[in-house]
Amino acid sequence: TITENNWKQAYAPRGAEAIPNPNGTAPGLIVEDSRGIIICMPGVPRELYAMLEDSVLPFLRNRFALDSMLEFRVLKVCGEGESRVDSLIGDLITAYGNPKIGLLANPESVRIRISARARNREEAEKLIDEADERIRERLPGLVMGTDGDTIETVVNAILKERGWTLALGETHTGGMMAQRLVAAGATQLVGARMTRPDPLQSSAPEDAAVQYAAAVRGDYPCDCVLVVVADVEAGQAHVRFESPEGIATWSIPFAHIDELSQLRSTVICFEYLRRHLLGVPIVFSG
Repeated sequence: TITENNWKQAYAPRGAEAIPNPNGTAPGLIVEDSRGIIICMPGVPRELYAMLEDSVLPFLRNRFALDSMLEFRVLKVCGEGESRVDSLIGDLITAYGNPKIGLLANPESVRIRISARARNREEAEKLIDEADERIRERLPGLVMGTDGDTIETVVNAILKERGWTLALGETHTGGMMAQRLVAAGATQLVGARMTRPDPLQSSAPEDAAVQYAAAVRGDYPCDCVLVVVADVEAGQAHVRFESPEGIATWSIPFAHIDELSQLRSTVICFEYLRRHLLGVPIVFSG
């Protein structure tokens, strides 16, 4: 039975063109008169994107005789500051006209947006590919992924390719590393232990990390262990990664134990793990 408020979805202004919605019942409309064009679509992404791609963009191209399109790609760099990335590719940003290159800072990554205008997607992709290659030459091994990639999905993919499982031990990150892997659907995570980031009493961070890694292995049989032990007073976190290929350690600074600082520490830990697994040098630059 159709409810009274659903009937509203069947009404349209006189002369309006309905936009087919393959993923729902929310209405979409194109209304045009001498003053211009109004296009209405639902805000739910699953419905909006399909209607935009299938109906609205073709309508606009035909209505305004558009002979070009805009295509873009986003490269993501983790563990590096925006100023550092800008110093390495800044001249490319000013040199290129089409495609255009821009930087966007984000707590999780620096995003390098390459946008190209061309007659069709193939021509645009060719322009983007050339700029992409030059950027990667300036940032060897530092481009974590593109578009929808996240550091968690990339790390999980590398571990899966090697057939390795992973267990975590966290202190000042408060379980955020495990939470983000679970949210990303990481298949290689077998479990995690979270301990309060209390000030170290006697053990040095390196020794504490060894003990913590052993405890995590006792909880979760796995191929790899990644533990983060915080030295609260020093504002440093000691990271230890054990794998079938050996042991790697590194330190990262942190200023506070708040959500933003936890996010940054989590991203840097995963990024340094990615670099280690791929043989990319790990040098902290802020």
